[in-house]
Amino acid sequence: LCLSFTEMAAAEMKVIVERTVRESARTDLSLAAAASSIHKSCIATFHGFCHSILREFSCEAGVVTGFGVMDELDEEECITRTIEETLQRPPENLFDTVTELYRYVPEFTIKRGLQMLIRNWPEMEERFEEVISHPEETFNKWCAVQEKYLRDMLQIICGNAAIKEFVNGLDESCAKPNKNGVVSSNIGKLYLLLHYRYPQAKTPKELYEALTGVPDSVPTSDRTVAKYPQLSIEQFNSVNTFLSNLKTDIKNIKESVLLESMDDPRTKLMLRVMQAFGKTAAHIYKAVEAKKEQGNLLSFDDLITKTQELMDNKAVCTALKNRFRYILVDEVQDNDPALTAIVTKLAGDIEEDKRLFIVGDVKQSIYGFKGSYPTEAWALMDSFKNKVNLDVNFRTLPAVQKVINRVFEAMYPEEENADIVYSAVRPNRSAETGGVISLRYVPAKKDDAAKGEGGAAGTAGDAGAAGETGAAGETAAAEEKEGAAYPEGIKPDMGEALLLASWIKDTVERRCAVLDDHGVSRPAGYGDIAVLYRSRTHAPEIKEAFSRYGIPYSEYKGKGFYSCQEIYDFYNVIRASVYPEDDTALYGALRSPFFGLTDAEIAQAADRKTGDTLHAKLSASEAPLVQEALALLAELTKAAAALPVPEFLRTVTRRTGVYSVYAALDGGEDAIANIEQFIRTAVEKSVS
Repeated sequence: LCLSFTEMAAAEMKVIVERTVRESARTDLSLAAAASSIHKSCIATFHGFCHSILREFSCEAGVVTGFGVMDELDEEECITRTIEETLQRPPENLFDTVTELYRYVPEFTIKRGLQMLIRNWPEMEERFEEVISHPEETFNKWCAVQEKYLRDMLQIICGNAAIKEFVNGLDESCAKPNKNGVVSSNIGKLYLLLHYRYPQAKTPKELYEALTGVPDSVPTSDRTVAKYPQLSIEQFNSVNTFLSNLKTDIKNIKESVLLESMDDPRTKLMLRVMQAFGKTAAHIYKAVEAKKEQGNLLSFDDLITKTQELMDNKAVCTALKNRFRYILVDEVQDNDPALTAIVTKLAGDIEEDKRLFIVGDVKQSIYGFKGSYPTEAWALMDSFKNKVNLDVNFRTLPAVQKVINRVFEAMYPEEENADIVYSAVRPNRSAETGGVISLRYVPAKKDDAAKGEGGAAGTAGDAGAAGETGAAGETAAAEEKEGAAYPEGIKPDMGEALLLASWIKDTVERRCAVLDDHGVSRPAGYGDIAVLYRSRTHAPEIKEAFSRYGIPYSEYKGKGFYSCQEIYDFYNVIRASVYPEDDTALYGALRSPFFGLTDAEIAQAADRKTGDTLHAKLSASEAPLVQEALALLAELTKAAAALPVPEFLRTVTRRTGVYSVYAALDGGEDAIANIEQFIRTAVEKSVS
């Protein structure tokens, strides 16, 4: 049994496992039987495995045979629709509750909160039942959690060695009040916090007041240091960095509601709103479950939870243990507690049975919002005595790996008890050469660029640590230039985009050398450059900057890719080719750049013609352009039935000549690039 999280990973694993076993069987005859039956092994995603197990043991699992599976989009639509129905037409016993929600909470926040609650209701239900049934007990628990949080935050600040050393070097003169009797300086506030407020704070209110006096940062100018000659600039910088990192926590504390008593109006309001959310969410969750039961449907989460419950059936668990002698789990750091429970029950005693093999990297854990925390992965890994550290990177060039090691070693703590630690990774491609790795910092202010402070050690012309490069394997570093921030009045995102565009244009115009696929040096072109950004909100500035500098580009879109008009048009052509009787798809295809008919030409050709479908009506027309379009569509219909999907898609673009049409349109290059991406995706899916 081999389990992973994505279909692509499972397909790749299946190919590798089968190939490896068969190749090994050629030299090891004892593997001959395994090689002949390896195709029967179960290599699947977790959801695919759970789906098959629930179908096989449907009676034991308490599900109806032949159940369907809701994908995430279907489930999202069902939840959203049920929330809308409940809020717009609440049942009589929920009317006052919904009215109270709308009285105190904006509609957007209500819907967003209910979405979150419904998805996590099995874990949240008990908490909200307590809020509804025992508000005083809930309040006391809240107060205890709040007090612990405030004390922990103060201990973090006051227990910091750098801050202690800094404050111990001061005297009371730094905390002198101004003429209004107020200590206004950040250094004075810090002095008072450590010497008076923190030791004297006993109640949550006193703790809260002590924390709200914590400065967001400490001035680090030479003038400040001169006032306290016993302190160094390093001390100031250390304190400033520490407190700046706490800025968000302090801001949240200052904006939070301090709970003091049940009689406080804010506390009463908070409990009422929480109770209203709980009652509404409970009703919506039951309604969603009823719809799923009526349609005989299970969600992806249901597949996991019901399989976990099924593992409590000893007969079923024993049958599966006998079937799967060995279990491999890939990307184990993404396991939530439910998946870990399924795996461990199937594996039995890890050391005694020796059935389980896991692969994972806690640094790649990205599903914390689903309960997949690094601590879960560490707990499972600690169950194994035999561990192998996979510290060789088979993909990355040495130059890139060198920079990655430097950055990550600085990011992750060295403490033994830390959730995540980093150990350097060795590149397997050590004999290969690579390019220079240049880290470029964009300063936000001119002062930063001039001083090189605050991590802004230059502009787009600067470079940080470089990697190994050149045929002789020399170490190269990018040239450092004088820092210069972008002009005043330009927003940071736009300024950064302009500097990026300037650097790219300079790279191409100076004919910097790159190596082609055969290792031959040639001048760089714009097609050799890719720009990656974290969020699509940065795209407009980058596109505008490229336009200003005359840099040609193609945009590869992410979440909005399938909403592009050219993709809609391509989809309509594909669907009309397979289902010519689909009026909507046919109409959309004919009026798109793929066929180029106008609305008037289509309407005139179909006017007063007999037939049940648009295709039938157009077939009765004698208009030459319409007949040419239908003839081409008939050709594509035959191609759809005879050719593999990728080849069929290429046939569509070639026979319709759509690329020539887009080439003459504004933004046509982007449209062509998006269609090409669509085809590449189809090729990848076909291969997997």
